[in-house]
Amino acid sequence: MPGRSAINLEPYKEEIIQLVRDGLSTSNIAAHVRVRHGITVSERTIKSRLKEWGTRRRNQAQNFNTDSALRDRIKALFFEYGLEDKEMFRVLQDEGFQISLRSLGKLRRSLNLHRRENPTQAEQRTSTLKAMIREELAKGTIVGYGKELLHRHFRSLGVIVSR
Repeated sequence: MPGRSAINLEPYKEEIIQLVRDGLSTSNIAAHVRVRHGITVSERTIKSRLKEWGTRRRNQAQNFNTDSALRDRIKALFFEYGLEDKEMFRVLQDEGFQISLRSLGKLRRSLNLHRRENPTQAEQRTSTLKAMIREELAKGTIVGYGKELLHRHFRSLGVIVSR
């Protein structure tokens, strides 16, 4: 084939396809092949071989929807630590999750973890929150809590509440 790279990736075909299915980017796959097999290959070559082999990237949103560990971690970072998307992104990357900042935002919103809401939603949430506060006070759980402890308590229960 004219213009085709002389790099033979056939011996690594199954490994590369598995890396794609695991969600690695083509640049990460190229780095993997370089480190593991000593072959310097471009991201473009990886893409063209995947196309030749008929391998398509799974829809990342579908992968995220089925990855309960990722969803649980996002919920924890949102509720327990109150992190913004950029901060969450850094933590998730450090923990080995393969997700882009944009996909993180989409996934967070799909989990109904919104930072802002319209006035109607806010009013409904406020009435629900007031009922929860009355219930917690009746139990004696939050008696003597300051605003910081109250905020943490309700966030730990999975309630979106501002300070």
